[in-house]
Amino acid sequence: MSGESQELDDSLDDSQFPSIDFDDFKCSQCEKYLSVAPIYIYTDPIGKNKNVCGRCSVPDEGSKIRNVSYEILAKFLKFPCSSSKNCKEKLAWGEAEDHEAKCWHREMVCEICSGPYTTTTLISHYKKHHQKELFLDKNVVISEGDIYNHTYPKVVLVACARMVCLVHIQVETTIKIKVQPVFATSIPHALTVTFSTRNQIISFKNRQIKQNPNNTKNWNEYDFNIDHILDIFKSDSSEFKMELEIYQDGPNNDENASYNVDQYLSNEASGVMERISNTLECPTCYEVMAGNIYLCKTGHSICESCRKLVPVCPTCQGQYMGGRNYALEEISKKLKDFL
Repeated sequence: MSGESQELDDSLDDSQFPSIDFDDFKCSQCEKYLSVAPIYIYTDPIGKNKNVCGRCSVPDEGSKIRNVSYEILAKFLKFPCSSSKNCKEKLAWGEAEDHEAKCWHREMVCEICSGPYTTTTLISHYKKHHQKELFLDKNVVISEGDIYNHTYPKVVLVACARMVCLVHIQVETTIKIKVQPVFATSIPHALTVTFSTRNQIISFKNRQIKQNPNNTKNWNEYDFNIDHILDIFKSDSSEFKMELEIYQDGPNNDENASYNVDQYLSNEASGVMERISNTLECPTCYEVMAGNIYLCKTGHSICESCRKLVPVCPTCQGQYMGGRNYALEEISKKLKDFL
């Protein structure tokens, strides 16, 4: 057994783990929970340490250290959903980003009136308040009169087996299409737009649909040259049909591609709390780290007492930068009665 890799999928349930206020574990940029890897401790130009989650980009100014110790412990936690306090889901490490992209409670914005809604109320809002603009047929007819009289925007509800989108169509000097995933999936999808008359067809294929849970509008924008389309169709018809198709554009890969922390965990540790205790051990004195916890430049942690005794990191021989691991300190503080 000692030579085999042990898969750790046993995050803690409420009966195993003390109550944690996850508001102490939020990204300094997006203010969402520190539940998406990689987690960096960023030191700004004035020397203040800040946690930055994997949803956000670490600023170029200042310095950064990857918080390896926190990522190891986060493997055992279940985080609240960052999309909405109304969502009651508890998310294991590696699940948050995918969940946030398709959470039914996440906030979304109506393109026409800009009001905030959730995925469960947005479509109902369009049906109730924007009936004239909403089409339930993916085939939309655009005439020269529509173009010159600016009778758009229109909104088309388009769906396939695994995704439902609202497609916003604005016709001015270009045909601007905004695709807003409402009920979504982690599987890659794409959009094909086909313009046609009775005798001619122009297709624009494989426009990838990206989901951005950090953006409440979550729009994918595409522009099409209307003069070019009209020139092609001019001799054929004064109107043309636009067909919208959404389809799966990749394999269903649910594997967590984020940073793999399993390699740092003991294969022989038994019991979740024992594994957490092992992870919180100082690499020098082997005591559970408490109080101030310091970081080397590559993200390994050490307790305050040992930091005063050793000039370099005992794990990687890297230099200490003076930064503290505040997130790990909070976890250690909350678990002190359980370890």
